[in-house]
Amino acid sequence: MASSWNIQEIYAARRKRLLSKIDRGIAWINSGGASFDSGHCRNVEYLTGVRSPSACLVLAPHGILVEGIAHPGHLWCTDEGAEYGRGRRVTEALFVEQPHDRFHGTVVQRPLPSLEQVRAQTGMQAVYDLALMDEVLREALMNEEILWTNTSKIPDLDKAVPPDVQRINAIKEHYYWLQVKNIANQIHEMRLVKDAYEIECLRRAYQITKEVIETLMCTLKPGDNEARAVGIFQQEVKSRIDEGENADIAIAFGPIVTSGKRASTNNHWDSNRTMLDGELVLIDCGVSYNGYSSDISRAWPINGKFTARQREVYSIVYEGQQRGLEAFKPGGTCAQARAIVYEYYQTHGLARFGLGRNCHPVGLNTEDAYYFGYGDYPAFKPNEVWAFEPMLMMPEESMGIRLEDGVLITETGHELFPAPASDSDSVEALCRGEEPR
Repeated sequence: MASSWNIQEIYAARRKRLLSKIDRGIAWINSGGASFDSGHCRNVEYLTGVRSPSACLVLAPHGILVEGIAHPGHLWCTDEGAEYGRGRRVTEALFVEQPHDRFHGTVVQRPLPSLEQVRAQTGMQAVYDLALMDEVLREALMNEEILWTNTSKIPDLDKAVPPDVQRINAIKEHYYWLQVKNIANQIHEMRLVKDAYEIECLRRAYQITKEVIETLMCTLKPGDNEARAVGIFQQEVKSRIDEGENADIAIAFGPIVTSGKRASTNNHWDSNRTMLDGELVLIDCGVSYNGYSSDISRAWPINGKFTARQREVYSIVYEGQQRGLEAFKPGGTCAQARAIVYEYYQTHGLARFGLGRNCHPVGLNTEDAYYFGYGDYPAFKPNEVWAFEPMLMMPEESMGIRLEDGVLITETGHELFPAPASDSDSVEALCRGEEPR
């Protein structure tokens, strides 16, 4: 799939769009800050394709001088020729980690792509060793009034200041005249609306997740431990062959596998209990394809057959989801979808069991690009991709049911990404290893 896309042009277009949003100053975007789902910030990856927890990107609409960026001890005169020595100005520079003498050639030094490899991969104007970043910033900030940087997570006021914020504070102390602004919101606004490449990657990720869950549904039996489900999931994902140049298939998160009363606790991570005959099993999992992550949840009877009560409650969740999906169209909102589901649950006297905000965007992060609007999202736009996950968590009846699907907003409505069929009859058919009717 990847060979049909000009990856460099895709990332260059994103950087160009972001540069157009900066009228003054320079942007210093790093991937060291934590994201909402505890991984590293993916903003640098979104703009360059470089998947690293320590890369930094500098964008300067009016250009920054890169003359003199050189080998240590040879600040203004290097043997690397005109690349450094002619007073060149660039609007973008990427800084990536490189091996250093302290670990070079030892077993603890993990392999890192060379600067030449990163240049070829990204098409960036300038790529340097991360160790030279301070040199660039020191010169570039002297005549600037605004520094744009990215904080990609709502700060925890009751905890220590994280390292990326400490660095920002140090810059403010040295360059006291600077006005510091957060550029994360502009990047996340861009990330919400997916381009064709992103949509295709997400579609592939959802298709793989669908296939793996269907394998689990017809494989697991009463008496199996939840850990067996985790092992099968991991083996199914990791054993898949890369599907073309630059294709990268990996586990995005989880899987969270839980059963019985434990399933009525949101995201019970232990996954180490024996699943008993007559219980429901719940899975929440995701697969990434070229970095883009799916998010699917399903619940089914471990013995393949719903009890009358399980089918009743399951059908309520299913119908609630079908009704809530009506809000997934341009101009609709997550709040509208939540209200529809809540009101439907109310008609059955189950609204108090409807745990969760049940709606979030997906993309490079499983819970993607919305960190400063926790639950208060803007109206849907075409080409956004959302996970919609109505649930009923009922500990008194030892049931937890969640149906989560990927939803692509189209010009006129929505499209569901691949996922196992989820009406109750189809669930039982999948447990028997049959195609749903």
